[in-house]
Amino acid sequence: MKHTNKSLSVMIVDGDPKSAKILSNIIESRNSELEILGIYNEPTRAMKVLREKIPDIVFLDMETPDINGLDMIKLLPPGIERNVIYVTAHEIFAVKALGLGIQDYMLKPISEPIVHATVDNFIARKQSEQFKLRQKLSDKLLINKHDRAIIIDVNDIVYIEADGPYANFALIDNTHIKSSKAIGYYLNLLSDKGSLLRVNRSYAINFDHIKEIVKDENGDGVLILKNQHQIDFSSKMKNRLIQSIQEIINGSVRG
Repeated sequence: MKHTNKSLSVMIVDGDPKSAKILSNIIESRNSELEILGIYNEPTRAMKVLREKIPDIVFLDMETPDINGLDMIKLLPPGIERNVIYVTAHEIFAVKALGLGIQDYMLKPISEPIVHATVDNFIARKQSEQFKLRQKLSDKLLINKHDRAIIIDVNDIVYIEADGPYANFALIDNTHIKSSKAIGYYLNLLSDKGSLLRVNRSYAINFDHIKEIVKDENGDGVLILKNQHQIDFSSKMKNRLIQSIQEIINGSVRG
């Protein structure tokens, strides 16, 4: 499996020093892919560290002294369960761990193949989650106003209208937002969003909200949007507009 060159930080929390040593030796064999920040046989010491900084991976043993791994998770910052690989000798504890949101676990006695497979699955899941997050964030746009910023879904944009040095956003819910930045600024940010069309100097339209294209005998025309808003375009823009629309349609069909 191919991973990034950046090392992932690791903590091992195991009440059995021998078991912790076996695990650390296996981890260190992964060509510097994983960097062990600490090995703790006492969970109370590990908890102090985890409250300050959460490593990329925490190998957490269930049967630790004084407090078990499940109770330990409940006392730590929310979200840490996403970074935990649970280690236990009893499958019933693994089932309980899944109920706390822990998705990765190993059953003792551990072996090199088991550790490598578990780490590979953990990294693959993390990469998948990060990709989905990037995809989600890529569909968002920050609209700047003088006193605040507003986050919108790009797909909610019906059109952007130039207003001198400002830009007016019309959204699908009939909300209108006036930005403190010009239309060109946002078109640069959204240049990879092929559904936005610059139809004249004043307007950029979301292709998905175009209902009709009406042309007159001179070649000029009007775009009628689904919200019934009408936007004029000139004969000079007609061919470019139709070409852009055709490229979007062809791209959608190929996709």
